[in-house]
Amino acid sequence: MEGRYDLLKKTGLIGDQRDVPYNPTFLKSGYSNVMIHRYESVIKLCTNKVVLDAGCGLGWGVDIIRKKAAMAIGIDCDPGAIKFSEETYLYDNVLFQVMDLTHITYQEGIFDVTLLMETLEHLTLDDGYKCISEIVRTLGPNGVIVGTTYISPTDRERQLHLQNSDNKDHLHIYTKYEMETLLSCFFYQHEIMGVTKFTAAFPKLSRERMIRR
Repeated sequence: MEGRYDLLKKTGLIGDQRDVPYNPTFLKSGYSNVMIHRYESVIKLCTNKVVLDAGCGLGWGVDIIRKKAAMAIGIDCDPGAIKFSEETYLYDNVLFQVMDLTHITYQEGIFDVTLLMETLEHLTLDDGYKCISEIVRTLGPNGVIVGTTYISPTDRERQLHLQNSDNKDHLHIYTKYEMETLLSCFFYQHEIMGVTKFTAAFPKLSRERMIRR
């Protein structure tokens, strides 16, 4: 794994906003376990399902999910990351594609579960709504989304967070109210767990399409 990590660093695919659990620093600090747990915690949900990992980065999350999923698809806007993933994770039930999260080109209702891990904060508020709208369009009537991102309890705490962060790639940090508003626009059920995780189920557009049929 260290050899693979060194290669990734040399190619420039590893950076402030993209990394892997086998980063030696993360292994030493224990942060690798946090990264892996994000995906392992949803394996049961993904079992025998068609799963989309939106913003899949270097594909290691898809590699975890594919062990139980019927099909695991990873999309990312970075061609280099997708090329690496395609060449690394060679399994029959895995697919990687370069794709804009605000314009997901898959057909309506084909996914059972969509994962959005540490991704939403890299989109503006407007693009976040576009992204969730596209996810809803491609989820089935009983579809579920699970995501992780920092969710600030209040606007004041968000401002303090931004003052203490120099991360220019985080384009929007959601408050709890903003996240609840976003999810309730598109899903009949949602839940925010602590300050780092959200889940929502029963996409409104998908179920409306089912009723019309």
